[in-house]
Amino acid sequence: MAVTEQSPGSGARTLGARSLTIGAVVALLVLLLGVAVVLRLPTTYRAEGSLVVLPLPETSSAGYFRALADGEAVAEFATTVTTAADEVGGDEASVQVVVAPATSAITVSATASTGEEAAAAVGRVVTASTTGPDAVRPPFALVAAGPVPDGATLPPQPDGKVARIMIVVGIAALAGLATQQIVWLSASVGLRRAARGGRSGGAG
Repeated sequence: MAVTEQSPGSGARTLGARSLTIGAVVALLVLLLGVAVVLRLPTTYRAEGSLVVLPLPETSSAGYFRALADGEAVAEFATTVTTAADEVGGDEASVQVVVAPATSAITVSATASTGEEAAAAVGRVVTASTTGPDAVRPPFALVAAGPVPDGATLPPQPDGKVARIMIVVGIAALAGLATQQIVWLSASVGLRRAARGGRSGGAG
């Protein structure tokens, strides 16, 4: 009976096609699962308000910048804003307070299930921070940056699901590539062992 032996080149091509197919299937499954999870996530909205530490009228420019240089004054006002966020931020929104590095600006951001709730939370924090007893600490004062009727200098925006889907696409591609490489390497080892075994049997 005639035995047809597969050439090494043909075996490598078959192995390559098989590993690519398996990798593509894994990538597709990860992609579909990830997109489904992202689409099921609730949409949240984010609003921002900006505060700035400014000198009182009687403060000289030189004294203002010297006092700001060490960052202590801004840090103290940031503590005031953080306290206001804890007290009046509300349970419906998640509020964060961030100090811009090497500046006198303080950003208040709120995330909630609706844009109205996010903007309202920012508004409450901005108002409490700029009208409370700690809003003025000579030689500085904490004021809202620009007119903020509802407290939000950045209108509420929905969190981008597109960005999350792009992350899922990247993860799916990496998963597919890793699977393809694992299949290729493991099968290649098997082919090399089979080839060595065939040569040894022929020699014997």
